[in-house]
This record gives sequence, structure tokens and C-alpha cells, in this order.
Amino acid sequence: MGMYYTLKNVDVVSATVVAVRNLMDKPGRDQDAAAPEAGVGPAFAYTAWQFLNPSPLAEEQFHYEDKLYVSVRHSDQAWNPHLLRHPVYVGRSYALVLRGDDIGLQDLPPRAGGAGGVEILVSSPVIDPLSAEIDWYLGGLEPRQARRVGVTCGVRSGSAAHYQPDNGVLLFLTVPSNHAGQRIYEPLELQLAQAYKAPASATTIGVRLQYDETGMPVYTFSQRNALSGS
Repeated sequence: MGMYYTLKNVDVVSATVVAVRNLMDKPGRDQDAAAPEAGVGPAFAYTAWQFLNPSPLAEEQFHYEDKLYVSVRHSDQAWNPHLLRHPVYVGRSYALVLRGDDIGLQDLPPRAGGAGGVEILVSSPVIDPLSAEIDWYLGGLEPRQARRVGVTCGVRSGSAAHYQPDNGVLLFLTVPSNHAGQRIYEPLELQLAQAYKAPASATTIGVRLQYDETGMPVYTFSQRNALSGS
């Protein structure tokens, strides 16, 4: 069933980027085992899973579902939302495989203690001398219903990419209304975002964006924040 969110701009002329927190977004998390020096390994960045831009006093709605999918492309290829998307599951490992000119996924045996995120491994020499980019999607039961939540760049032979949703934690970030909805966000850029997790019993969440007494935009939620209990 998932969770329904409705965002209302009260007195704000701004847009909202909603990102889905990846617990494995830390720098170096996907470091290349064969070249551990900083900056060589794969790097995860966020995309705007939702880009909401209602007029003042207007509303926009979105739906949260926790199904994960990925698509894989060579690094010299631009992002294509129509590429084939593969379902992936938290706690499972996968390997990149070549299928003609395309890059696909192959299931690997479940790993011990596999309660963490999704792991995608690259065995040499699958994609050398080129590197790959992995686009992560989250959404409904059908791949086409999912929206991109992030991208792992610079995936090479001997490295791995990881994604682990933080149990439904969403990051709300206020941006200018003319902001480019397809921008890429480094993890540090989202440190100022407001993190929110709906309580387990909730099915609908109202979100209000308005200015506080200092003129700063603030999000308030109709249900308590399970991260803080407030």
C-alpha cells in the first residue's frame, strides 16, 4: 500500500526536493579494492526522487513505496530513464555481466548476515577498460512506476556499489522554484535537508512548508517524526 504524502506551500514560493536516504552514501564506502586511494572508487550521489513545486496555498502529492530497481549503463552514456530496470532486494548481492553490448545483472548466493543493503559486485574484466554507472530507482510494484533516487558513478572491475534505504527516511530540501529537477546532489549537499520518518501506523502524511519568524523555510508534518518522537 505504501505511504501517501501531500505537500502544501503555505507562504513560500519555493520548490522542494525529496530524496531517499542511503545509509551507504558515505565517501569511500564503495572504494575500489584494487585502488584504495581517495577518489578512485565508485561514488554515490543523490537525485531528486520527487521534485515538488506547488504555488502558494496549493498542494502536490506523492506516493512512497519501497521497491528497488537498478539500470546499468556505460559511463559515456547519458542517463536514459527508458533503460531496462532490474528488481533488486535488500540483503542480496548481484554481479554485473555483459550481454552483448549491454550490461546486466546476475543474482549471487545470499551472503551471510545479509540484512543490510543491496550490493552489486564487478568481477574483472567485465567492463574494463570502460566504467559503468548504476542508476537506482524506488517506487511501486512495476519498474516503470519507480523514480530515480541516486546514481553510483565510476563502477569498475574489482569494485562494488551499495544502496540501503534507511527504513523510509525521506530528506526534504527547499530549493529555488526554477531549480533544475534532474540535478545531481552530493551527500554533503543534503546535510541541511530535514529528515523525516513516518510512524509505522500512518498511511497518509500532510507536509506544510512555510517561513518561520526569521524568514527560514520550515517543514511541519501531520504525524510525529519517528526519528525524534516529535
